[in-house]
Formats: sequence, C-alpha cells, structure tokens
Amino acid sequence: MLNKKILFVSVFIVCLLAISAVSAGNGLLMKDDAIHQVSLMQSFMHGEYDGVITVGELKSYGDTGLGTFEGVNGEMIVLDGVVYQAGADGSINVMKNNETVPFSTVTNFDEDEKIPEISASSFEDLTAKLDKEIEKYGINNIYVAKIKGDFSNITVRSVEKRLFQKLC
Repeated sequence: MLNKKILFVSVFIVCLLAISAVSAGNGLLMKDDAIHQVSLMQSFMHGEYDGVITVGELKSYGDTGLGTFEGVNGEMIVLDGVVYQAGADGSINVMKNNETVPFSTVTNFDEDEKIPEISASSFEDLTAKLDKEIEKYGINNIYVAKIKGDFSNITVRSVEKRLFQKLC
C-alpha cells in the first residue's frame, strides 16, 4: 500500500510541480517556497546524465519533489524528506545519501491551504476537481499538492538505468 501512495503522490507532483511564491511588497523569494532545480531540463534532454549533486545534498534543499539518478536510474520521488527510487521493475527503494543526481526539482512542502475532502472516480475526475480548486488561488502559479488516500489502482512509469558513453 505504501508503494501505491508514494507513486500516486509522485504523479500529482509531476502534474502540479513545485510551489513558487514571491514575498508581497519586497520582491524577495520566500525561503520556504523556493524551488531548487538540479541542472536544466534542456541539458538533461541532451544526454547529461552524470550526477552533479548527492542525495544528501539534495535533501538540504527540499523535502518534496521529483528527479532521477546517475545514468537515469529510475524515477526519483522525494516525499516527506525521504528520497525514493521507483525502479523499472516496480520496486521502491530508499536511496542512500551518497547516490548522485543529474536532474531534480525539490521544494520544502508547507501546507498553505487545505482543500476539503475530494472524492473522485478517475484520474480525469480528480484533476478536474483540483483544477477548480486551483482557480481560486490563481491559475498562472505553480503548486504542489500532497494527496493522501487509498487507491485501488495506480499506473506509473519508470526507466532502467542507462549506460551512456560520452563523446569527445
């Protein structure tokens, strides 16, 4: 059941990715709402799969987020300060602090608002209901939603570690 909850939360983090807020009046980025990104998506898409930060270092920047590991070794799910690896075989592993990360986006999750209990019959139904809630706070912002519940079925994806040869 834990695997289903972790993977379901990761799906919504992908859909609603990180909190971004600027402190009203002074224009300073609020520390607790900062987004920390390791590398650029464009670099990652061009094959930069070497880790540039350790899991231990990454955890100092946020307790919630997504990413991957050295060589695109599965999907990274950061939830409540624990860094998990979702393997291509469906396994979920807690990663050690010395593992390296080529790409990730994390933030410190803090509950700014609580949405009343939502019941949904499908992913599409749930996202439609969440979209209506988000409209109340501004549709042109970035949000993290943490959803707790029991789910009969969850569909996810992951990849096997890839070994790439650098070209000179």
